[in-house]
Amino acid sequence: MVSAAYDNKAWTKSASKGWVNLPRAEVPDGSQSGLSQKFTKTYLKPVRDFSKPLGQPLELIPLSDPAALKTGDRLKIRVLLDGKPLAGAKVAANMFDYSDKAEKVTTDADGAVTVTVPARRMAGVEIEHFAKTPGDNRIDGIWYTSSITFRVSGR
Repeated sequence: MVSAAYDNKAWTKSASKGWVNLPRAEVPDGSQSGLSQKFTKTYLKPVRDFSKPLGQPLELIPLSDPAALKTGDRLKIRVLLDGKPLAGAKVAANMFDYSDKAEKVTTDADGAVTVTVPARRMAGVEIEHFAKTPGDNRIDGIWYTSSITFRVSGR
């Protein structure tokens, strides 16, 4: 398994320039502002501890070994925000399919969803979540993106 984290710094919506990669204090006509943080895990072959959280702020935890899945199998995933289940979050399966047909599901009270493994060599699941930061006049919140990617066997 390979994991990565990317801090894309602050972004602010400027009335004159659209979204700019600057904090609100540096954008005179800025309105919305937030930090952008991205996390990913890629499973290249079976992993013994596939369901062990790495401690990423927003993390997708597969509840079965994604490296052992075949096209059409179902994969249950738990979504954690700061180590706790995130209920009511929208998750996109088949992240390589950007059409309206891509499977989208919402996490249950335990932060879990079940998705169908697509007919591709590589498959993935992705979530974007905005967490407000009340009382912080520099930003409105943090935009988190988290994904897992895995090879599909038996294709």
